[in-house]
Amino acid sequence: MKFAFSTLGCPDWPIEKVAAAAKELGYDGVEIRGIRRVLDLTKAPEFAPANIEATRSLFASAGIPIASIDCSSSFCWPEKEKQEAAFEEALRHVELAAKVGAPQVRVFGGNIPEGEPREKWARILADSLRKLARAAAKRNVVIAIESHDSWTRCDELMPVVKAAGDKNLKVLWDMGNSFAKGESFEEGGKLVKGYVVHCHIKDHTADGKEVLLGSGIVPIAEGLAVLKSMGFKGYVSLEWEKMWMPNIEDPEVAFPHAIKYLRGIDSQL
Repeated sequence: MKFAFSTLGCPDWPIEKVAAAAKELGYDGVEIRGIRRVLDLTKAPEFAPANIEATRSLFASAGIPIASIDCSSSFCWPEKEKQEAAFEEALRHVELAAKVGAPQVRVFGGNIPEGEPREKWARILADSLRKLARAAAKRNVVIAIESHDSWTRCDELMPVVKAAGDKNLKVLWDMGNSFAKGESFEEGGKLVKGYVVHCHIKDHTADGKEVLLGSGIVPIAEGLAVLKSMGFKGYVSLEWEKMWMPNIEDPEVAFPHAIKYLRGIDSQL
């Protein structure tokens, strides 16, 4: 099984340290979700036209693939201007992904406006994702929608993905998010099988506090077993949310702990 970490967990690291740490710790890839707290990667100096080839070469030389380029775009905006801006932002990240050799761009569905019917926004979201997936296919980049926001459970997300009906649209299964919403890994796995290309893994206590893997209530071993049973070939990526939760352990603690823990489980499956 392949393991990565998201740069959400190391928001202050320079990109050179990201690549070096991934190699040193034995990760198989890195998910880029911001560099030095710049979340719109198209505005990060490391991905500027003058520097993007050096960034690509940095990871290539380290033997660490960029597993995913993560974009903040979501598509449940009542305002036409915000919908269009989200689409354009996603397209810019598709272009960036193509230039650095990343296979996918992560996007969000977004939150359904209060009082609005889910069916209406499921149609709008499916249409937006279909259009985006078709555009991204021209650059050989997959669109991976994350189980998040109003679409956190797989039984909420998958009807949208299937309605979009485009083979270049896949799923980023945030297993911790779905579990927190009461959906078991077995239930979710049955729904996303054949669609999931990337996973997020994390752990939390009963009251929702994020903790080191294996310290909370998320049955991580069960989740990895479900992935293995479905023949999952993508990355399982540690989403350590240091960017949003500054008081949790530093990446120097969380990253080595996570890879040791995950490798230990994987060796027993």
